[in-house]
Amino acid sequence: MSDHRNCLSNCLDAMESERASILIRGHALSAAELARVAALEGAIAKVMWALSDLRGQNGEGGDTPPQPEPPPAPDPGESAALLDGRYSGANEEKAIELRVDAAVSGMVSADIFQIGPNGERTWLASLRSVPGEIIDPDEGAWDIVAEDQEGNLVLGELTAGVTSIEPFTLSVGLLLDQPATGIPAGIAQQFIATWRSEALRRLGLEVEHEAGIGEEATYQRASGETVTIGTCLADAGFARRDIGQPSEIPSPTTQNGRWGTAQLHGLMVQHAQDPLTQAKEGLHLLRLHQSTLSGLLGIMFDAGGDLPRQGSAVFEREIRTFYPFDSDRKTIQTTVHELGHALNLAHRFEREVGRADSLSFMNYDSRYLGGGQEQAFWQNFDFKFDPDELAFLRHGPRPAVIPGGHDFHTVPYWSEGNGGYVPYMPEEELTFVTLEIRGPNATTEPMVFDFLQPVFLEAELTNVSGQTMELGDFLLDPKSGVLDIVVRRVQGGGGAQPPALWVPMMQRCRAGMGAMAAVAPGLLDVVPDGGSMTRNLNITFGAAGFTFAEPGEYEIQAVVSLHNEQDNRNYIVPSNVLRVRIAFPHSRQEEEDALIVLRDDVGQYLTLGGSRVLARARKDLEGVLERRSKGKMTPVDGLSANILRCMGIDAGRPYLLRKDGALKPDDGNRGQAADFLAKLSPAVLKRYFDANTAEQTAKLAAKHKRYA
Repeated sequence: MSDHRNCLSNCLDAMESERASILIRGHALSAAELARVAALEGAIAKVMWALSDLRGQNGEGGDTPPQPEPPPAPDPGESAALLDGRYSGANEEKAIELRVDAAVSGMVSADIFQIGPNGERTWLASLRSVPGEIIDPDEGAWDIVAEDQEGNLVLGELTAGVTSIEPFTLSVGLLLDQPATGIPAGIAQQFIATWRSEALRRLGLEVEHEAGIGEEATYQRASGETVTIGTCLADAGFARRDIGQPSEIPSPTTQNGRWGTAQLHGLMVQHAQDPLTQAKEGLHLLRLHQSTLSGLLGIMFDAGGDLPRQGSAVFEREIRTFYPFDSDRKTIQTTVHELGHALNLAHRFEREVGRADSLSFMNYDSRYLGGGQEQAFWQNFDFKFDPDELAFLRHGPRPAVIPGGHDFHTVPYWSEGNGGYVPYMPEEELTFVTLEIRGPNATTEPMVFDFLQPVFLEAELTNVSGQTMELGDFLLDPKSGVLDIVVRRVQGGGGAQPPALWVPMMQRCRAGMGAMAAVAPGLLDVVPDGGSMTRNLNITFGAAGFTFAEPGEYEIQAVVSLHNEQDNRNYIVPSNVLRVRIAFPHSRQEEEDALIVLRDDVGQYLTLGGSRVLARARKDLEGVLERRSKGKMTPVDGLSANILRCMGIDAGRPYLLRKDGALKPDDGNRGQAADFLAKLSPAVLKRYFDANTAEQTAKLAAKHKRYA
């Protein structure tokens, strides 16, 4: 069925392009041209009807409602009203995807593409009506802001008028005040665009499921309406379509049938039928049972390179364990939450966003109104995104929204005035806990890291409240959205760059403390007065690449943020400011090593603690280790120590690896893992890693040695 829809969609694009090229030739049309236009319009109407009929049969991917037909022709003497929805069209050189959205967001937007000699399209720019302003569709002309390939912002005007009812067609004009990529200033660009769908954008979804997992979750509202992943996407403005062929993944044979982070990454890379190497309107979703991290409900990968915001996994057995009542509702909410991350939406409770009162998919029930208000959240949750999120999803610049485009968390849509509120909340420091970050050798003093040495820190949260507290380890996990890591590069002469939020290469969504306390209280740390909990922080590489690629001085600070609804404040726990210096390379060989080490796939390898799926990264790093140790394969510096650590961790891991066209178990080699890790003496671990990482690495080495 999807092949039929794709074929018809391609035919529709071709016919619309031909029709548009005839209508904008700038001269009176001949009888033959008029006849051709009439024939094309008739064929376009029939193909659109056929597409609508196919969508109605299977909901454009399984559960999206059928697309409505355009309204009937107006009475004589009346002007045709502009219809909400997505339009596509072209002229001789460029194509346009136009989105009219007066009913929901009060905005109009478009993407402009260059048409190549073989019909291929290259994105040039996106434009939208001015954020915060509500359009009047009857005006037919709106001020717009355009963003091009280089990120330049250009003002201009967009016009649209109805030219035909059957099919519903607009004459669209674009005039820019200044040039954008491939679009000149002061010269009107004219398009003929035909209504295609009520959905403003399309989203391909490739879904794989682990053996034993049934159909996608559905939820019945009190009204009798059925909620699915597809209906939630449709409400957000997306037409879901299936990509690839749904397939079953065998369960892991080790680790109690649970998936580790590196195994998940390998599964995503190897199992995706739709390529994960470029920006596109497509996502990969894994429906799995459980991960090795208890309480983990979902994860979004944002590794750059092979996985730029294109992969998510949801752990459905874990959801049923921690949310036994209405688990289907929680599964849908978690799944759409992870897809929202892949479409570049942040958590609502984060400091920058400041919306712990939100009932959006992107909030947690456990963080609603500061926590302890789960029942109130679910009583009011309506399977919706907030207005500013909807405006972004429906009208944000194409690279900012589509998977593989802009880096995660780099588009502050919440501050553009589309949500009807000012995203700012007073902050006050908590006094009953303290936070400290330390480097290798447990130092908080300024320190020097060698060029290319990984930056491992330790975070410690200490209870000074005078009483025992229950704390979750996710409070010290930057992947969970509670702990912010702020990095600022200090320039010479006393200057400094603005602080930047470090974003990890994945986002984790955990069960709340209430659910953990009820189902698995052992997951919470009982911390007495004066006691503390610690966690390692590997901030060498993140969603935006390598954090410390440039030599120089940096300041690093961690901040835990908790919202309190009673006084509408964010209570924060800031750490000390740690100052580090990244040394300059000492030789040409170190410069050449940087060409390898600073690649995205190598960054992923080092962050994941190795990966047999990233074979090229492993091979090249092994060469770096051999050169630096002069063939001895021993740790001679921080980089070589970390390479050995990653090789040792990965050697002992089980995987499902694709071999001969199928996924087959690979249980690893614990003897080899023990040999690699044995090279990391206590002195080496203490010198190059934080205390938490050093301790865990030594324990793993002893475990592999014992079972080898």
